[in-house]
Amino acid sequence: MSSTYQLILTGNILPGTPPEQAVANLAQLLKLELAQAQALLHKSPTLIKKEIPQQQVDNYLQHFARAGVEVKAEALAAPTLSLQPDAPAIEQITCPKCARVQPKRTLCLDCGCDMPRLLATQNDKPREAAPVSAASVSPIQQGFRATREPLPLGKILFVALLLAAAGWWYFVASRSISEEQAREYYAHYEKAMLTRDPKAMCALLADDFQGSSNIGSIDKKSTCADQEEFFSTIAQLGEKMGGMMQLDSRYEIHSVTLSADKKQATVNLSSELDVGGSIMNIKAQSTDTLIRRNGKVLLWRSEGLVQASSGQH
Repeated sequence: MSSTYQLILTGNILPGTPPEQAVANLAQLLKLELAQAQALLHKSPTLIKKEIPQQQVDNYLQHFARAGVEVKAEALAAPTLSLQPDAPAIEQITCPKCARVQPKRTLCLDCGCDMPRLLATQNDKPREAAPVSAASVSPIQQGFRATREPLPLGKILFVALLLAAAGWWYFVASRSISEEQAREYYAHYEKAMLTRDPKAMCALLADDFQGSSNIGSIDKKSTCADQEEFFSTIAQLGEKMGGMMQLDSRYEIHSVTLSADKKQATVNLSSELDVGGSIMNIKAQSTDTLIRRNGKVLLWRSEGLVQASSGQH
């Protein structure tokens, strides 16, 4: 009894299996394109497997049965003893166009196409690269991609000029102070006081402001709190007196001295504030140190003498 079998595709589709499903299943089993699998069914019966050991036949038949196509197993004749050398096995080829399995040759027995040339064309066909979407590229990769493109010389010079200008502004222009800017500072301070705006007055102090006088030492936090309390008090007094307390301010700048690097201005001045006409009079003489940060003039240090009196002066 023969122990070797070959499998023949009959071309019949088993009951209960849609034809298109049978074609798809066959293509998957034999690793063919759908068109090749369909052509193979139409041209059956066709030899699809040869020299299958007997113990594997049932397994193959079950796979094709589940695929919905009919396949028959045929036993191969047992080899006979012969003094002649064994004939070489006939090499077969599957037509890439119509899927006909046949002895290796150039032209297909069915469709007549040049099979080796068509196979070579299919193997040499370049694969199309999958398009890369913007979403699949990280922002960092996009940044590196952008920096690979060389910048025009004019643009490089323009960027360098901007960087130089920004550096000059931050380290030099925004921090140097002039006599005119120092004098303007006191005009802004007086305006904030006469408009009764303690927040604007507080904004004219450096964050690390320190001051000292015959009254005591102060910093920005305590100074801002005192200014808030002062204006709140005179507002309450004005309400009790049936109106708004009048404020009169005068100041005189005696000298402005700039440091060698023009980062500081030392100002000697005297000032006077009348509250409600003759109700209160405040006089001060001080030596202030002004600085400039990020383009804004600020009071950094102040040392002075303060005198307060009430009644006529």
